[in-house]
Amino acid sequence: MRRLHFGLLGAGLPVLALSLFLAGCGGGDNKSSSDKPSGDSTTTTDTGKSTKGELKAIEPGKGVIKGKVTVKGTVDESVIKRMNTELMELINKNTNKDFCLTGSPAEKEQQGYRIDEKGNVANVFVWIAPADKNTYFKIDKPEDFAKEVEIDQPHCAFIPHVAVLFPEYHDPANPTKMKKTDQKVVVKNTAPQAHNTNYKTASGKIPGDNQQLKPGESLQLKSIIAVNEPIIISCQIHGWMDAYLRAFDHPYATTTKPDGTFEIINVPTGVKLKVFAWHEKAGDLAGKTGTEIEVKDEPLTKDFQLEVK
Repeated sequence: MRRLHFGLLGAGLPVLALSLFLAGCGGGDNKSSSDKPSGDSTTTTDTGKSTKGELKAIEPGKGVIKGKVTVKGTVDESVIKRMNTELMELINKNTNKDFCLTGSPAEKEQQGYRIDEKGNVANVFVWIAPADKNTYFKIDKPEDFAKEVEIDQPHCAFIPHVAVLFPEYHDPANPTKMKKTDQKVVVKNTAPQAHNTNYKTASGKIPGDNQQLKPGESLQLKSIIAVNEPIIISCQIHGWMDAYLRAFDHPYATTTKPDGTFEIINVPTGVKLKVFAWHEKAGDLAGKTGTEIEVKDEPLTKDFQLEVK
């Protein structure tokens, strides 16, 4: 298989060591789950299930989940070619085309399918969740995780294209409540021209914002909470620009690297979990309800495949 593109944006980094992420250049409830009334004992898990009453803690562990995401069968290269052709048509019609074309090769290629010559797929989100809806991941040291996640727009593409956020976690003293990690998500514009940052979820749970960023300006994203859907970032000045972010109430999430591999560390062991994988074009790779797993002392390998169509 020949190489379909060059330079992968948004290489998957575990959120445990994350120092990046997401935003966009050009609805609903804007309350964080931490703003719920003190008498409300309802909480929502990563799997989208709601439960009432006491939650049982799942303690951190030393387990490891690793694997790789690859293309199933043969890549239909006509799909990649068509996507790149459509992208170039959009760039050439834009009034900023001369500047946009000064970007790196990776910034001028379609971002939907980042596949190397061996069929390995980058930019796939992989995460876990408790299998039991009456449990939650106990987080002992939220300060150990990235204080700031940053995305830049040096030309006409977001760098990185995907990333994971850890904005909040269950309060160990009162698990039905959420506590903020104080992680900041910042969108920068280091380009010598204006960009537009528009971010939100489809459901409106994160209503987002829509602002123009002049050269050198930045925007801190607000009202980011753990949600069971992607946060989509777009640009209205350069309509082809987009990026994807997923926010969790735990650090057990990552994105695949340019070689398609991923690793999640410090996973709880000896308890039933579910693993999920999601790609912006292919959708859910482990089913909408995930795949049940149990991590033991030895690393657990979990591979996924997707079709290009």
